[in-house]
Amino acid sequence: MPGFGGRRLFYNRQYGALSAYGTIASSDYHGATLSVRQRFKGLSWDANYTFSKSMDDASGVQTSGVLGRHLSSTLRQKITDQFSDFDVRHIFNVNSIFELPVGRGKWLGGNMGKVANGFLGGWQLSSIFRYNTGYPITDGMVDVAGWPTNWNVRSFVTRVKNITTSPTSNGTNGVPNLFSNPTAAYQSFRNAAPGETGDRNLLRYPSYIVLDMGLAKSFSSPWKENHKIQFRVDVFNLTNTRETRARLCLCSLALFGETPCIRSPHDLLS
Repeated sequence: MPGFGGRRLFYNRQYGALSAYGTIASSDYHGATLSVRQRFKGLSWDANYTFSKSMDDASGVQTSGVLGRHLSSTLRQKITDQFSDFDVRHIFNVNSIFELPVGRGKWLGGNMGKVANGFLGGWQLSSIFRYNTGYPITDGMVDVAGWPTNWNVRSFVTRVKNITTSPTSNGTNGVPNLFSNPTAAYQSFRNAAPGETGDRNLLRYPSYIVLDMGLAKSFSSPWKENHKIQFRVDVFNLTNTRETRARLCLCSLALFGETPCIRSPHDLLS
């Protein structure tokens, strides 16, 4: 209504919530990738590094629900423009396959007999190593007191003090915690006030590493020498590294920041 002092926004009192589907949200991704590959006789390896940054108003896919991902505030859309839920700054991985130089035609025991070669030759070692920095913390970082701004989606908690994660393996009652001082961390947030959307994706989980390895033994088939039979054992998450998931709910100071949810121990498959 320009003739009455500028634009006016009216809420229709008939609706407690009114969802609309549109493509008004924005997202940006920038990244750089470096790959190094080397092939030797008996050894092949790849190394890859990715440096990236992803920003958006809300993270999700259009097929993740009836209306996809909701914006916390359609009136101030850019207020939640932050790092995406899936943003990872650094990713580094190395994979390799190494044929042990032992057996017929190899560096060691090149002239050994068939029986000895059956035991000592044909061994292969493979590995995949991955390191990545932490994802933004999204679990529980919402206002549990109600829906002060948007009935379809809760607001995020609001930060009142500067806070960073400081993981400790010996928190309250001996349970690992994302913060060395859970009480101070808990008091660094408050519930969002009406009209506020809170602070999105301010904190990150710790970095994560995982190592998978495999051991294989190949035999020449008795009917044709150039046909191979291979048996292998693969070990996933050899280091039994834990992937952190924390309880971050303002409903409980006693549990705030605890990390009982971890990736399960390594599995052995044969």
